[in-house]
Amino acid sequence: MKKRRTILITLISILTAYLLFNYLNVGGYIIPIHMSKSTIHPENKEQQIIDFKVFNLVTPLGWQDKGFKVGDEGEWYGYIKNGKTKFLYEYGITASPAVMTLKEYLFWSRNSLSIMGQEVIESETDSTITVSYKRLFDPDKTDTIKTGKLTDSLLRIHPIPPQVFERDCNYYSITQYQDTSYFIHIKVPDYIINSDINNLNQDGFTYNVVRSKTEKSGFTKVTVNSPDFFTFSLRGENLNSIMQEELITIGMSLKFNEEERIAKPNNGL
Repeated sequence: MKKRRTILITLISILTAYLLFNYLNVGGYIIPIHMSKSTIHPENKEQQIIDFKVFNLVTPLGWQDKGFKVGDEGEWYGYIKNGKTKFLYEYGITASPAVMTLKEYLFWSRNSLSIMGQEVIESETDSTITVSYKRLFDPDKTDTIKTGKLTDSLLRIHPIPPQVFERDCNYYSITQYQDTSYFIHIKVPDYIINSDINNLNQDGFTYNVVRSKTEKSGFTKVTVNSPDFFTFSLRGENLNSIMQEELITIGMSLKFNEEERIAKPNNGL
């Protein structure tokens, strides 16, 4: 009898702890979390305004903010949810940056220290060697002659050098510095290759819009930059075409609260 009572008390304690955890655990975060406020849109009763104090978003009715947590660098991160669909948002100095277009990514990857630098041995043992590379060129003075997809025929002519860490490169750049041309192997992330990426300027804001080329399921993201506020981003994974469009519409609805503008230096005046 005593043993049965002990088992019963243990089960009740576990159940109580589980229920308490779920009560305190909002949106995947243990309190403290911060919650926004929602109001019906004054001009469209089928929409709502989610007010995060610093900014607000307009969404169809049904979307809920599950609360945001403040990170080590003061950034916010959380998600809004409607049924099984959720969009992750970030705001702050470490928020997810804008996604580069393929052309931009190839341009910024056109220089490789392991190919265009001087190898410096940092340490060496009988079985290991640690090396670094010293820059021998001014990257701002290099020219891109050509870029393109890395094919098997090109790989036979220009095999990936052993010192290049990334082995599954899929693009290349022929980069010229002074009188020398270098064949640079580049690994472009799938989310760049499989996305349509556009940059828009509107009302002093820069919008970086990433839409999957696959309508059935894909990655979608909107990043908003303003000189007077931190970066904001809204993103979702494995979204169908309807939810991709929904995310973009919500992200583009972002409005900052002017009273929360980042203070500007007065330059001594």
